[in-house]
Amino acid sequence: MHHHITREVIAALGGILFIIFGVTRRQERLRLIRTGGKTESNMLWVSLVAAGTCLLIFAVGLLMYQLNRDPG
Repeated sequence: MHHHITREVIAALGGILFIIFGVTRRQERLRLIRTGGKTESNMLWVSLVAAGTCLLIFAVGLLMYQLNRDPG
């Protein structure tokens, strides 16, 4: 059963990386605003965090499906 969870682990790691990158971009944007620099849209970090959350939900769904499908 454990050899089937590769997709779930990859999706979860991708989701976590998207969320980390989104939060980092938000912090960088706030720093640039304080110093008066030009920043990208607020939508960039929101979409990165949303994509990461979707990937994490997808990974959990796949894991639950896999656990329910394989009785042992």
